Amino acid sequence: MNRMTRSLSIILIIIVSLTACSSSVPPKEALALAMAKTAKLESYALQMTLGIDELALPAQAAGEAPAMALLAPLLGGAEVHISALYQKDPMRMDMNLELTTAGSMAFKLTLPIILADDKLYVKLPQTPLLPIPEAAVGKSILIDLKQLAEQEEAGAALDAETLQKLTQEVGAELLSGFDNDTYFSEPKPSEAELPKGLEADRIVRFKLEESNYPATVDIIVKKTLPAILDILLSDDDYLKALKLNKGQLEEEKSQLDKDSAAIIDRLGKELLIREWSMTSAIKDGYLIHQAGSAAMEQGGDKAADKLKLALHYDAIYKDLNKKVQFAEEIPAPSDVLTLEQLTKLMAEAGAGAAAAPGTNPQ
Repeated sequence: MNRMTRSLSIILIIIVSLTACSSSVPPKEALALAMAKTAKLESYALQMTLGIDELALPAQAAGEAPAMALLAPLLGGAEVHISALYQKDPMRMDMNLELTTAGSMAFKLTLPIILADDKLYVKLPQTPLLPIPEAAVGKSILIDLKQLAEQEEAGAALDAETLQKLTQEVGAELLSGFDNDTYFSEPKPSEAELPKGLEADRIVRFKLEESNYPATVDIIVKKTLPAILDILLSDDDYLKALKLNKGQLEEEKSQLDKDSAAIIDRLGKELLIREWSMTSAIKDGYLIHQAGSAAMEQGGDKAADKLKLALHYDAIYKDLNKKVQFAEEIPAPSDVLTLEQLTKLMAEAGAGAAAAPGTNPQ
């Protein structure tokens, strides 16, 4: 699979995981308006669950990506629970991420995360999977996102404002190419299975099925992707932040125009999205709940050669535009380690363990 097809495959998969209103506007427009309005929230609380229902890697993955091949059995059946608080100004998001795996090697991993402007703090977990040197226990890793971007070639930080603007533009474009009558519907509250106590003004469902997948590939290759490339090419801030070369991007867009038929044919054979559904509950013009599922596979004709992924998610937005009370303080300098400091501590701990004299059984 060439570079263009691989890029398109990734975009299709990203679209799966990515994706006010009065009854007088069509469902598609209602959802687009709600997405745009929600993106401008000053603050909110988020409760989200992401479950991996199936994850199967092709047989060759064991040789090409052995670490991922080892992790795949652990991640199949895993759930990620996210609890987050966000405020726009001054920008801060506190997030508690909890990963729970299933099966004979089940474990739970919790990561408290704080993002304050361009500083990211990740509290080190205490887990047998990641032995932490005693000097690092209870510390938080500090990642300076601005400094990290400047250190990279043509680096520029993708700040919150730029990211929000890009998300809004791309999100609107993702919806615009899909026909309202084919892909969108308005289920009744009883059919939407909303969380108990949650009331919505309107419910919009987007659904892609295996039967309309070929038409979907055609839409994405001929309409959606060229429009997204135009968005990126129209703003130098996007290009700098994403480290994209304008000339190369223009060349890829031209190549896409020339080879669209061949790309559509290749994607239709090599990537199949069996299902992608997203149900959105809207209240006062804002998204207050989203739930969805997706199932896709990529690869050859034989089952052993396929990558298979199936997942579901559920997200609740609440306390919209209300004053945020963060429970945690930003870590003090004495409780913070840089990545370089952590790497040095782990290297010293490893060297000490290797140098320690062995003991002979009596």
